[in-house]
Amino acid sequence: MKVFDFPVIKTSIFFITGFLVAYNFEIPSIYLLGLIASISIITLLLLKLDSPLKNIPLVSLIIVSGMYIFSNSYYEDKKQIKLFNKLSGMKVRLYGRVEKVDYAGNDGMIFYLNSHYLIIDRKSVAINQKILTRINLRNSSLPQKTFQRIFSPGNYIRISGKVKLPDEPRFPGDFNNKFYLKSKGINYILESGVFDEYVLVKDDNSIFNYTRYLNDLRQKIKKQIEENFDGLTSAYIKGIFIAEKSDIPADVKEDFVNSGVIHVLAVSGLHTGYIALILIALTSRLRKFWKVLIPSLGLFIFAHLANLTPSVTRASIMSVVVLFVLLFERKNYLLNSIALAALIILTNNPLDIFNPGFQLSFVAVLSIALIYPVMRLPFENLLQEGWKKYLLDLMLISIAVTIGTFPIVATYYQKFSYVSFLANIIIIPLTGIILGGIILNLIVLNTFPLLAGLYKVALSELIQFNFDIVQFFSDLPFAYTSIKNFALAHSLSYYFLVSMILIILVRKYKPVIKVAFIVFLILNYLIYFEVMNVNKAHSIKNGLIFCKMNNSNSVFIISQGKNLLHFYPKSQEFKSLVYDLNVLEKVLLNLNHKKIDYAYIASPAIWLKNNLKKNLNQTSIQKVNEQTWFFGNHENKNVSTTSRSNLNFRYIKNSFTTLVKIKNWLFIISPVEFEKYKTYLNQISGNVALIKPDLDTLVIKIGNNFKTQKIDFNNKSLKIYELNNLNLNESYW
Repeated sequence: MKVFDFPVIKTSIFFITGFLVAYNFEIPSIYLLGLIASISIITLLLLKLDSPLKNIPLVSLIIVSGMYIFSNSYYEDKKQIKLFNKLSGMKVRLYGRVEKVDYAGNDGMIFYLNSHYLIIDRKSVAINQKILTRINLRNSSLPQKTFQRIFSPGNYIRISGKVKLPDEPRFPGDFNNKFYLKSKGINYILESGVFDEYVLVKDDNSIFNYTRYLNDLRQKIKKQIEENFDGLTSAYIKGIFIAEKSDIPADVKEDFVNSGVIHVLAVSGLHTGYIALILIALTSRLRKFWKVLIPSLGLFIFAHLANLTPSVTRASIMSVVVLFVLLFERKNYLLNSIALAALIILTNNPLDIFNPGFQLSFVAVLSIALIYPVMRLPFENLLQEGWKKYLLDLMLISIAVTIGTFPIVATYYQKFSYVSFLANIIIIPLTGIILGGIILNLIVLNTFPLLAGLYKVALSELIQFNFDIVQFFSDLPFAYTSIKNFALAHSLSYYFLVSMILIILVRKYKPVIKVAFIVFLILNYLIYFEVMNVNKAHSIKNGLIFCKMNNSNSVFIISQGKNLLHFYPKSQEFKSLVYDLNVLEKVLLNLNHKKIDYAYIASPAIWLKNNLKKNLNQTSIQKVNEQTWFFGNHENKNVSTTSRSNLNFRYIKNSFTTLVKIKNWLFIISPVEFEKYKTYLNQISGNVALIKPDLDTLVIKIGNNFKTQKIDFNNKSLKIYELNNLNLNESYW
């Protein structure tokens, strides 16, 4: 099959080319409309004349149309942006239409509001903004149903609250929520509470408002799941069936990431495929028309239950295309179906091209379409049927998808799982069985409730078995490796490498020549990997790193290749502290500090499962007090005083104070007030920096002069200071 033999594939490629042009060059929409009109006239004239040049304006028309559609979504009205930026942090009133409900629970609701008017000082300003609206209902005395009725899809409402900008990354490697929301067409968030204004202006209970009925069905299913299954099982079922992952604990998600099966937790093509197979099996004895219509309708409902995520939408469109191809007895081409799905999704929402779910979903299917057939070539004459063929295909598809999606996984999760290949062989079929079990449980629950208990126990045990397998793979010492600063240049060069290897494999070269070429390409990629590193975080030889998080603060000191970590908890909630330890590991990794030579950890949470612990020097561990442990080699038996070649430090137990000497600088990390140190500091020659664990202020002594400066994190979690003989200079990432 030649790719360019199919109009849909060609159209999709030229259409997305228009996106790339518009992303790099902002052209006013009015100019693009004029260009579309002009090119359309030229195209019609050339088509009538049957000119050999007729394809040129046609291609140009598709590209410019892509530019126009993308520009309309990506580039915002500058006046509105200026207005909303000015109002950030202020209370406003908005009027608009509820588009989609992301979350509805006793503690609050999250939905998208297509806002039409902004009300300021009793004046209405016409706007056109999709706003993510979060409502905190923890202190509300009203029943949840009241709010679900007001904030139902299709309703027009008036609501008040505080406007805020989405959070930007707080440290290197942090999730970019601002960019993620931008991919959904959202630039602002409205935070609302129980004492704010909620007015239902128009209740859209029309029979044509199908989104409302599907949302009600989604909430009913969610309620039944929560009432009939315990916490973790309920959270997992909601995650893989109705795309509500907010209740899945962070440590469980981490296990799925480490095992390379995190895609299972996101409702995607895998889940849609299983739903399609179940629906096709149930309708197998019906006439051909109903065998297509019923599964298509079922996929439409399932896509809405999963909140129309890009991956589910893609899989549903492709499945429906395949069903209709079978109905009309035409041959189906996978690449053609992929192109059609991409064209439909991106025409509806061009910014989905930036969505991680969209990228993972389409790249995974493209990997099956392009990489899997090449991998299958050596086995063409082997294992033609039976369970061995099924197992071989499953293995090859798993490897192909892993190869294809590696850059996206490395970019968003910063990990590569060595065990994902084996884990997927077990988890993927098991997920299909679990999905079937969920559907069966819901049917029995609503038809024969007395039998529901038996099915519930069986499904719960199956899900627990699934968790056990994932945890087993996650806990293996070689389960995964961390990947830092995987940039766009790495991704582009990686896909170029894979393309070249595929071309070499399908050519009729001698095996020795093929192996030599492939080894040469891989070695070159590995050699130039560091050259392509565009890490914004400045790597320093001597200095300080402050990390301020929700539940802990950390001070990290570097001196000529050696380092010392101080971890101070602000909370006693172990789960929250484990989360902070995992974040700290990611921060230090992105700053090129994978190993920690010495560490004072003031929380027993370090002994729970976390990513930081494996990076600590555990050749010697001493308990300093009931809450603090010291990690690292030391020459003296008493950990209060330790002297090493590149790092001299002393820990004073009674005052929880650490003194660190680097060059002609003395760093004092202590909760003790500055005034109590002043006399002592005056007697010290050289420069001194006094750091309090709350990381609010920094006192610096240079010569005989003291300077107190506020540490302003500016909505970030990280501050980096580079040390020289005269001063501490802030280094930006």
